[in-house]
Amino acid sequence: MAFSVGSSNLIDLGSPGISSYPFSMVGWFRVPDVNALLELMELSDSGSNDHHRLQWNGHLANDYAAARSDDHNGGAVATSSITMTPNVWHHVAGVWVSSTKRTVYLDGGNSGTSTVNRVFGSMDTLTVGESSGSDDIDIAEIGVFDDELTTTEIALLAQGLPVLCLERTNLVKHLSCIRQLNHPAWKAAASHSGSLSVVNHPPIQYAQPGRSQIMPHRLPGPWRIEDQELHARIAQQGELLIGGAGGATAELFITGVVADDSTYGEVVA
Repeated sequence: MAFSVGSSNLIDLGSPGISSYPFSMVGWFRVPDVNALLELMELSDSGSNDHHRLQWNGHLANDYAAARSDDHNGGAVATSSITMTPNVWHHVAGVWVSSTKRTVYLDGGNSGTSTVNRVFGSMDTLTVGESSGSDDIDIAEIGVFDDELTTTEIALLAQGLPVLCLERTNLVKHLSCIRQLNHPAWKAAASHSGSLSVVNHPPIQYAQPGRSQIMPHRLPGPWRIEDQELHARIAQQGELLIGGAGGATAELFITGVVADDSTYGEVVA
């Protein structure tokens, strides 16, 4: 499952966990066919108009994906080299390397870079969705990192690799959007206004029953399966094999993962 979000049910990811360059924001997005600029993700200062944003330039002749930074001097926009087609799932990534370099990637490549100087600012808010207009966008597999993702990592994510499978320790926010708002979530819990609508999910390659999936450096334990605890350490490029789970329907409960009582759909095994 994935979620359809807009100004009436904007997702708030809480404290950003990012205080300076570099940082990266990634996700899967599907935009409607409208003549409008739509926000996809935004890191902003609630006390000013300063922000860093992933957006879709649907108000222009060419519907590019964009990574934008705004401060008191105005905006600096990096646009993708190809258009982002409405009503189709696309992977969009923004990498803010420094005050003079920000790059947007569409579907793993097709990048564009802006080198206009823009200060980082005092960012205290991180949201997903269109905050000001009436148009909803579909979102899935959201990730925020306090570092610069590589072109190889971005290409893998666009091919369907889940964010949690990247070999990185600097993931500060993650939402899979496959079952609940915070199932699973990473760091502080996300919240939303209104009610979320469920839509079909993009082609992410999640693990299936009987098949393992490498998730290095992500959830180091302790692990609790029903009433038994299994302490495990994930070695670099290693696989975590959980013993004792009874069949494909057994659930793996992970200590410390944010709880969420609202279930919007089931994970299809």
